[in-house]
Amino acid sequence: MNSLKAISLAALMLALPAVSSAKSAKRGAGWDDKAVTLNAHHASLLEPGVSWVYNWGPDAANSEIYSSDFCFIPMAWNGGYNASRIRTWLTNHPEVKYLLGFNEPNFASQARMTPEDAVKAWPGLEAIAEEFGVKLVAPALNFTDSQVGGRYWDPYEWYDEFFRLYPDAKVDCLAMHCYMNWYSANTWLATEYFYADLYNPRKDCYGHYPALVKFLDGFKEVNGHFPRMMLTEFCSWENDGTIKNVDFQIDQMTQKLQKLEQSDLVEGYAWFMANAGSGAAAYPYMSLFEKNTADSELSDLGKIYVYLSDFDTSRSYAPGETVQAKDYVEATTDDRQIKVRPNTEATSDLPLQIEIPVGGYTDYVVNIPADGEYTFSFHIESAKLSAITLYVDSKKDNRIDIEAAKGWHDATLTTSLKAGIHRIMPYNSGENSLLMNSFSFANTDAAFAPEAAEATVEGVYNLCGVSLGNPDLTTLSPGVYFLKYSDGNTSKLKI
Repeated sequence: MNSLKAISLAALMLALPAVSSAKSAKRGAGWDDKAVTLNAHHASLLEPGVSWVYNWGPDAANSEIYSSDFCFIPMAWNGGYNASRIRTWLTNHPEVKYLLGFNEPNFASQARMTPEDAVKAWPGLEAIAEEFGVKLVAPALNFTDSQVGGRYWDPYEWYDEFFRLYPDAKVDCLAMHCYMNWYSANTWLATEYFYADLYNPRKDCYGHYPALVKFLDGFKEVNGHFPRMMLTEFCSWENDGTIKNVDFQIDQMTQKLQKLEQSDLVEGYAWFMANAGSGAAAYPYMSLFEKNTADSELSDLGKIYVYLSDFDTSRSYAPGETVQAKDYVEATTDDRQIKVRPNTEATSDLPLQIEIPVGGYTDYVVNIPADGEYTFSFHIESAKLSAITLYVDSKKDNRIDIEAAKGWHDATLTTSLKAGIHRIMPYNSGENSLLMNSFSFANTDAAFAPEAAEATVEGVYNLCGVSLGNPDLTTLSPGVYFLKYSDGNTSKLKI
């Protein structure tokens, strides 16, 4: 009974530890250092999923906590920027890839710079960017209700005048801020506003901003694409009555991240605000940390921002890996939105779970090593009767009915797959929503078993990690156990 071949199918399919999608290079956050300094504790919580931060200033206080995996990006807030401090930071941190330009110059309460003011100050930033080989990000704009230089400047007008006055300006990325509540509006601003609307004869902006269009055309001719967007501030913050709780902020955020990660027109993005002064429980429920203190933990929204998928379709999962449900590459939105929340399974260390509504689905990429029969095991919880229909490469394949009120458990189904890369889509075809935090799959052909039989069980552990030695598996009481094999792998066995 010690051979892997003799172990139950459940043990074959729930290998440990769970794998996760790679860290997104795009994902960043704005941090208010004036309220509380970002320290090593904060960095340790953000670093698993956040690649960069900025504080609207030229440098950060705790220089030692930053690296290529968790990078601080300096900013020239307005024309009075401290070039010396920016140079010192870039000298000491060669991992930095960007220099951020002015902050909302078309706002009287922010950088308050006309395009002419910005043109006068821009060559100094160009010199720094060239000296250190970093990308220079354009001044970050938003729609304004205030006057600068005696007039209102919308983003089109401000950029058009800037490039009219300085047609040869070095700008590697555009930059915008967005506080629109709906992810579709956020997507429009970050990926279509400059790159489609300007070129559409049916839009009012068509033909009105020739200097901006000339810059975009010239950049594309040299680089093969338009200058990509840095969305350096975003969250839901419109006072239209729709933001009633943190769930609204979370659900819009996850849809926004999906679209931002999927777009090749987006260079990067930063959530506003990592450490909101009023904390996570206060409107508009945007803080990544529970409180604005030196020892605060991540809020629920913060956990989701840190651990949510990077939506990378080039990453695939292999048999024997436990795939975290949150690592989907595509999902339903709007009225069939996948709701991502912190994991509620007490015995699991996975950070997140998803709720799949009726008619909802998530999509994953799997790598099948050989033709054969494969059994998929979805780790789920459903308080009411439901069902999962598995789609393979968008074609309906197999279905399993889900029992109600069974707690967290595994629902399995089997399908025939050809060797190669496939898209696997668990679709909720039942009449009630269900929760899922992971799934795994294994080749269940008899021909596959001889290779697996080479590994033997060397130890059995309970859920508390206490070793039970190497007992005959048939003598174990009903429950969940961890098995350690001679090849160093581990798996989960449910009896």
